[in-house]
Amino acid sequence: MKLPLATGVLLLVLLLGCTSPPKTGPERAVYVANEKGASLSVVDAATNKVVETIALGGHPHNVNVSADGKYFFATNHSEDEEEEAGKKEETEHDDHHAGGESFVRILDARTLQLVNSIALEQFGAHVVPSHDGRSLFASDQGADFLEVLDLEEGTRLSRIKTGHGPHGFVVSPNDQFVYTPNVASNDITVIDVAAQEAIGTIVPEYGGHACEKPVAMGIDTGGRYGVVTCGGSFDAYKIDFAEKKAVGRVEFRKGEYPGPIQTPLHPDGKTLYIPDMRNGVVHKVDFESFKLLKDIPVGKGAHGIAFSADGKTAYITLTWENALAVLDLATEQVRARIPVGEEPNGVAVRGGKNQGW
Repeated sequence: MKLPLATGVLLLVLLLGCTSPPKTGPERAVYVANEKGASLSVVDAATNKVVETIALGGHPHNVNVSADGKYFFATNHSEDEEEEAGKKEETEHDDHHAGGESFVRILDARTLQLVNSIALEQFGAHVVPSHDGRSLFASDQGADFLEVLDLEEGTRLSRIKTGHGPHGFVVSPNDQFVYTPNVASNDITVIDVAAQEAIGTIVPEYGGHACEKPVAMGIDTGGRYGVVTCGGSFDAYKIDFAEKKAVGRVEFRKGEYPGPIQTPLHPDGKTLYIPDMRNGVVHKVDFESFKLLKDIPVGKGAHGIAFSADGKTAYITLTWENALAVLDLATEQVRARIPVGEEPNGVAVRGGKNQGW
């Protein structure tokens, strides 16, 4: 039966109206890994609102974004049934992640859809893209490896042995080296990416003090100097990568582990903002002199940090508040607290400055 033209147009309008528009991720997105919430929160930085919650299952630990903003990534692990059933109260980053499954999840930043999963050995801690956009690096804390992955093919290229418990590593600006802080062996593994092997070890010691539980690192734009945070000894060490030694130390107020965690260098290349879980602050440190400038209160369980591209805003996960703090770096005041999933850990900003670079 042939319908009148007006009727056909009306039906087309009704059909289109009943069809949901395709999902589109925000241009200014902030991604949060909710470790106990088994999900990723997608925040629109323009409104400071969660616009999507992506169920991943397991325990998403850390997130990152490709340089072109096309993809975002998450490490995701799950304990086996016996370990999960017998698991007692444990602390952040302890070496208890053997067993179960672990993956790097690759998601499309535009559609917010999962496009690939790459299996790891035991506990995938952090994931960082190479600067040239070809590869992904992932620290397998449970198996003591750095995994090198092909981003486009979604396959493993190599596995490089590290110290015990590699966690929040950094990639040099020229993609030549990766430095992994090893939580359980209290050292840093130096990896030559082209040679696909570890070529040295740095022990963070300075002035009679030694780093306990090195958790995460930052690196300067020249690749000569870096920083490692020590969640057990409540301090941080400035590292000269050329000399393979610590050349400075800054001490924070002591407490029960875990203390200072993530530490990407601010986009200005001059300042560190280091979240401290136990003290609920961000430590502001001058990178050149390596002196503590001030402590900025942000909230309970300050863990991950990432910066907007212009360097005006820092986003800090508050693990023990199930929230994301939005810190105005000009006023040094928290201007918003955004409810996210349970126990947020890693955070990354699309087009921003994230952990690992």
